[in-house]
Amino acid sequence: MEQLLSAREVKTEATHSFYTPEPLGIIYIIVPFNWPAILSLRGIIPNLTLGNAVLLRFADSTPEFGLLIEKIFIEAGFSDGEFQNVFSAPGDLDLILSNPFIKGVIFTGST
Repeated sequence: MEQLLSAREVKTEATHSFYTPEPLGIIYIIVPFNWPAILSLRGIIPNLTLGNAVLLRFADSTPEFGLLIEKIFIEAGFSDGEFQNVFSAPGDLDLILSNPFIKGVIFTGST
């Protein structure tokens, strides 16, 4: 884990360039109805690894899967401050994204 989160040198035209993975804050993940496992885990795992908190909003047709994923991560030792489901209406998106603590959004799909 330490190696994964360590600073890395990046080849650029500059004399010395590098990046350091650092947590941003809260990442809001919107998961569609199709392939909810892989489409949620590919956002959850790297963000929790980096130290970001995750708010997860599953499609209206798959809320039980969202509760299962939440249960798995809570049982794995993550707190509800690090990982939490959001049950909201599509019209609530502007309100959620206006929160200054939301630092990123991950979603897959069209409109």
